[in-house]
Amino acid sequence: MENYINQVLSYIQDGIAAGDYVILVENDRIYPIIHKELSTRLTEDQMEFLHFVNNFDFYCSSGSYHPPAIEEYFNKTVQPYVENKISFRSWAHVEWATLEEPLRIEQ
Repeated sequence: MENYINQVLSYIQDGIAAGDYVILVENDRIYPIIHKELSTRLTEDQMEFLHFVNNFDFYCSSGSYHPPAIEEYFNKTVQPYVENKISFRSWAHVEWATLEEPLRIEQ
């Protein structure tokens, strides 16, 4: 977990240093840890470049993992950046439940 958080922190800091907004799709248990550490490393103005999206909402907005719904959610999230020609990058944390058999994904 420590390694994962350090990777996320580096990704966010590098993005903001490059002038990009960062869309962070993360779970609501890990995000407060990331936010707390970032608040010691970045200014308030720099923190404005970070946009948090709850990963459960992101991946299950249609009630289950459904790629077309995920794509639609992502497009809605990034639309203001694209329309205004604002540079951004995204980090998405995918969590998989343990399954007894393979899951068929419908598109």
